[in-house]
Amino acid sequence: AGNLVVSGENNLILAADYNANGGASDSNIIFKVDNIEEARLDSNGNFGIGTASPVTKCQISTADAVNTLTLHRDGANNGTSTTLNRIQFAQDYDGSQQDWGRIDLDSNSNALRTDLKFYVKSTAGDEKLGMTIHGTSSDGPRIGIGTASPGVELDLRGDMRLDSGGTTDRVLYFRNQSSVAKIQSDQSLRFDIGVSGSPTEAMRILHTSGNVGIGTSS
Repeated sequence: AGNLVVSGENNLILAADYNANGGASDSNIIFKVDNIEEARLDSNGNFGIGTASPVTKCQISTADAVNTLTLHRDGANNGTSTTLNRIQFAQDYDGSQQDWGRIDLDSNSNALRTDLKFYVKSTAGDEKLGMTIHGTSSDGPRIGIGTASPGVELDLRGDMRLDSGGTTDRVLYFRNQSSVAKIQSDQSLRFDIGVSGSPTEAMRILHTSGNVGIGTSS
């Protein structure tokens, strides 16, 4: 083993350790500050910050505290509709690296508000916007699926499917503070309304005949 002291009094040390036979298979490169280990690159090519045993290519560990990874865009104030930060996911395919998905943080129509955008790869090869979390002026975030400009809390542009994958009924609830309504599929289509958590059936469309019943289930 050996140390490379970058500055005096052990302020910054780059150290290497290896096995007793001098082999390189167990060697690590260790980064120390004030003679205390802060990071290491181990023999598996894993890099750890705050841990001596990283299990992935990059692992950040903090004892009894929140781990924070910061992407910081420095410089002048951003404008509107500007990509501020990006996490890119890539994959080798046909011998070359290709982009397979990303998460963008953009300013939207107001430079002080942001959108978080999730992109996925299409068969054609380009990345398609799948979902947007849109920052608004005062009424909280909005989620858009199939749109980059959701106009309400959940804005879906396209089809929606509720599927139990078995025999369990699927239910769509509508609530406010004192009342609840629900649409339930149990082969027939039921419409329930009521107060609090106990709505009662108001209308039903029978799956066998298509008949509509109001005040009757048959």
